[in-house]
Amino acid sequence: MLLALDTRARAGLGSAGMDLFAWGTNYDYQVGNGKRASIAVPTTLGTEDGDRMMLQKQRAKVVRDPQGRVSIRNVNVEQVAVAGYGNSFVYWRIA
Repeated sequence: MLLALDTRARAGLGSAGMDLFAWGTNYDYQVGNGKRASIAVPTTLGTEDGDRMMLQKQRAKVVRDPQGRVSIRNVNVEQVAVAGYGNSFVYWRIA
């Protein structure tokens, strides 16, 4: 399971985004912590740099389609976390 905690609303200026928490059975490494052990309580996910995973919002200068052509310019995008059967992932979507 994934949970996004909106820390931007409470942290004020300088807050980076929404904290991403994960927990569950983790049999197929779907929690994203690199381990196969189950996690009983919500745990923050880490990045490759050792920081905590934060879902971001930003303004994209260019959004490209799957063929690489420019589709939209100067649009707001945000990261979204999705958990499904045996997997979880984070992607960018147009806000």
